[in-house]
Amino acid sequence: MSLYLDGFSGSGTRRTGHPGGREPAFRLVRTTCKDASEGDTKLAEAEIPITGGSIFLRLKVGDGAVCDFSFSPDGRDFWVIGKPFTAREGNWIGAKLGWFSLSEESVVNAGHADFDWFRFEC
Repeated sequence: MSLYLDGFSGSGTRRTGHPGGREPAFRLVRTTCKDASEGDTKLAEAEIPITGGSIFLRLKVGDGAVCDFSFSPDGRDFWVIGKPFTAREGNWIGAKLGWFSLSEESVVNAGHADFDWFRFEC
C-alpha cells in the first residue's frame, strides 16, 4: 500500500524465504522517499517478519496530513510500522493511493499478491 505525492511512503511485503523453511517466508517492509522530485532515494525504515497467513494494512491520515501506516494480524489490533510521514503537495494533482506487486529479481514467475477487499473512510 503506497501514498504518492512529492515524496512517497508505503508498506508492503517482501518474500525472504520459502513457506515451510527455517526463516519467515515474508516480511512486512515500510519504505519512504521524502523528496522524490529532488532525486531522493527510498529508505527502508522498518521490517517485521510475517508469521501468519494474512495481514491487514491500514493508512491513517491525520491533522496536518500526517500519515501513519499500521498492520494487524487479526484486523482488530493495529501496530504502527515506521515513522509518521507528512504528505505534501508535489507535481501531481492530489494524492495517489495504491497497491502493487513487483519482483526484485528477473524471473519468469515472480509471484503475485491477493487483495480481498479495500475500504475507504472519511
